[in-house]
Amino acid sequence: MAINLIKKFSIVIIIILAISALTACASNEDVTVIELTDEELEDLKENLNEATDEDNVNAPVKPLPPLDEERPLPKETRMETGEGISIGVLRGPNGMGMSYLMEENSLDLYETAYQINILAATDRLATRLAKGELDFATLPTTVAANVYQETNGRIQLLGINTFGGLYLVENGTSIQSFTDLKNVGLSISNRPETGPYILDYLLEANAIKDKNKPEVNYIADNQKLSADLVSNEGDLAILPEPFVSTLLQRNKKLRVALDLAEEWQDVSRDSILPMGCLVVNTEFASENPESVATFIQRYKRSIEYVNSNQEEAGLLIEKHKLMNNSRQAINSIDRSQLTWIDAGEAQEDVVKYLEILLEVDKNIIGGEVPDEKFFYQDTRKTKNPFEGMIILGAWLGVWTLMASRISAFYLPSPMETGKTLLALLSVGETYIIIWHSLVRVLIGLFLAIILGVSTGLLAGVFDNVYKFLQPVLVAIKSTPVVSFIILAIIYMKSDYVPSFCGMLLCYPIIYYNVIEGYRTVDAQLISMSLVYNVPLKRQLLKLYLPSMAPYIFAGILTSIGIGWKGTIAAEVISVLQSSIGNEIYNGKIYLDTPSVFAWTIIIIISSLIIEKSTRKLISRNSYYERFKVI
Repeated sequence: MAINLIKKFSIVIIIILAISALTACASNEDVTVIELTDEELEDLKENLNEATDEDNVNAPVKPLPPLDEERPLPKETRMETGEGISIGVLRGPNGMGMSYLMEENSLDLYETAYQINILAATDRLATRLAKGELDFATLPTTVAANVYQETNGRIQLLGINTFGGLYLVENGTSIQSFTDLKNVGLSISNRPETGPYILDYLLEANAIKDKNKPEVNYIADNQKLSADLVSNEGDLAILPEPFVSTLLQRNKKLRVALDLAEEWQDVSRDSILPMGCLVVNTEFASENPESVATFIQRYKRSIEYVNSNQEEAGLLIEKHKLMNNSRQAINSIDRSQLTWIDAGEAQEDVVKYLEILLEVDKNIIGGEVPDEKFFYQDTRKTKNPFEGMIILGAWLGVWTLMASRISAFYLPSPMETGKTLLALLSVGETYIIIWHSLVRVLIGLFLAIILGVSTGLLAGVFDNVYKFLQPVLVAIKSTPVVSFIILAIIYMKSDYVPSFCGMLLCYPIIYYNVIEGYRTVDAQLISMSLVYNVPLKRQLLKLYLPSMAPYIFAGILTSIGIGWKGTIAAEVISVLQSSIGNEIYNGKIYLDTPSVFAWTIIIIISSLIIEKSTRKLISRNSYYERFKVI
């Protein structure tokens, strides 16, 4: 009993520390140096040559926990999908995200079964796509662009399924940043063929030119390159997955020195490196939009499952012959950086990536960057580009009409409010006031995150803590915010009141989201991890955080608007100098209604900007990308 209690407390403490640095979960571990014998070296070469182990292909698979039971997939009929939907899946990291979908398909869980074709060669898959033999396919983004150009738009990009997956592996510790590559020797292969071009771009972006450039040795293939590293014939090499994970397991002297996807983001203004994608036959997509939407949803769920349940996913990857064996698959899942980003959201990053490649070798993408028709748009929900302006104009018309019937003292016209707003924005002091209020909002939100995550975890793990805190949470949610503001003014300095009240409003949202995220962790996986004494760090990174991260991020996004309202209300009542609330209060005192309206618009715009920025920041976080489902 005492041991279990200590273990639970340990889990809570580790998770709290990890949440504070969610985007920096990786760590370096001390390892023992292992020298390889000739026999082990030959064994590695055999693995790297992707020989299929037929004895392990049909290994038993553990029962799969259901996904999204509360959000059923759209009802699919044979008329909507037709018979024989054909899918091409590339072996290796690009196809691993399809493994759970393939398992569901093999168990006849879909009304219409998919015909899944697994191919090891990219050119064969591209040929079948060009001939119209496949309805969906996973493949490198550059190959997709090539097929699109060569077939005059026969395929469309549905979304990005892998970003990055290229790493600089070092036999040593001398490379700590990209600038350390000056005047060194490194090796790289032309598989993927974009690797050397990505390296050249990064060197140029980091101002490593001419005599400072590294001496690059081009090797025929990744198998030979890997064997050289294992046999200590090279110290630096750029390799893709799954070669990297296989090497790290075989030679403990090797380490990942640089992630080229991270380096790409650093020099390209947070643009991702969209290496792999999912495409659809254009004709099929136009005739079967419901089938496309259903497949995308299933594929997203499959990627989520692989990222969140890596041990089980490894068995599925081996069973469906996407990789040689489950251990190799499990080790490479994280570094393969499986994700899902819809075509519309990824378009800017894809175009930038292809434009960079176009400058060095136009043939690699088919001669030119694909036009906008390359990026699939769901015709079921295509929006009128002027829809937002039409709606805004309609409401401005309603406002104008009402203002013409009501005294300007009570309701100023949009024109008068706009003039006041422009006058405020032309004064530097306005921005200082906005900044001061923004800082108070962010302080309150930060305190709510710290308190909400810590107490939410305790309440999730210990039922007695949940019961003990429940009356407090009920009181916070039920009590009018004005009561808390007045009490806070009595007991603390006015400067602290806005942040305190903002924290009180945001805290319950974060708290309950954390509890909900903790409760979604699969109970069977928790029991299994305890039975097999899985280290707490692995439980945290592979079990708890994947389930909890989306809930925590969603709570933060929801809290931003609530925090603004609570903070500004406290500023109004506490009459705090240099604050938006105080400006609204002055507008009321001096009967300056246009000023009140103008400052209210500023609050709305500021809140939207902060929420949008936070959402973009979160969506750019690679850890969140692996576990989100939109």
